[in-house]
Amino acid sequence: MLKALAILSLVVRTHSTSFAEENLAALSAPQFALFSRIEAGDVSKSQIEIVLAECHDDVGWIRPEYAPLSTVMRRCDDAAANRGRESGAYLEHIVTHYDDGLAEWTVFSQGHA
Repeated sequence: MLKALAILSLVVRTHSTSFAEENLAALSAPQFALFSRIEAGDVSKSQIEIVLAECHDDVGWIRPEYAPLSTVMRRCDDAAANRGRESGAYLEHIVTHYDDGLAEWTVFSQGHA
């Protein structure tokens, strides 16, 4: 499962299908089945969530099939002081959703990835 989520994280970020194909070849049959379900939209946000922390970043790179699984957290008090702010956004997401239920698996990423 962890390997499938790591591949998901890489594929979400990449624009190269050959890169994705190389990495997908490394998945076991159950991992590939999970990844195929994610790609087909057969996985809910309560199962897998992608949390992006951004400040004036173009998050248009996220593939459309992952949009229903994605949460964008904008952290922009001061663009010049934005370094290191993503960890606060991740922690806020965990604390805010802890009682009402976090996804089974959450992938955290910077918005400019």
